[in-house]
Amino acid sequence: MPRNTRDIFQFIPCGLAPMLLIYDIKNRPWLYEPVPSGNSDFNKIGALIASLFKRKQYSSEIIYVKPEDLQSLFASNSFFTKKMISKELNIIEDYQFLFFEFCSAQQIDMQLISEKKSLELLELLMAYSRDFKSFLLENPKDGVVIFNGQY
Repeated sequence: MPRNTRDIFQFIPCGLAPMLLIYDIKNRPWLYEPVPSGNSDFNKIGALIASLFKRKQYSSEIIYVKPEDLQSLFASNSFFTKKMISKELNIIEDYQFLFFEFCSAQQIDMQLISEKKSLELLELLMAYSRDFKSFLLENPKDGVVIFNGQY
């Protein structure tokens, strides 16, 4: 063990010292290796080169929100309510499920619902409600009800 590291560990409580030592060995391994003999270590050089080409492991797939997920969110959540859809997002009741389908087509990440990131989700829903209204104005169908520019 290097002298400077041993000096540091004498001031640290006993229970914390082994964890810090493991952390130090992991992050500064050259301090704990024996002095090289002068011969080059080809195995170590090969391992270092191989580590450059190693693929990164991705944690998991992205799960997107389904219309049913949004519908259950607005039915059960105290922040996202049916009143919010009609008053804040200006979506009438007849078009609410269509709006949920529109939002699911925009591929909202499920983590926004599951991790309780309500402000980010609200910001997205506000933007999607504007897009949804402009989409309905651009593509009129029979039976589309528009009241003073609002639905």
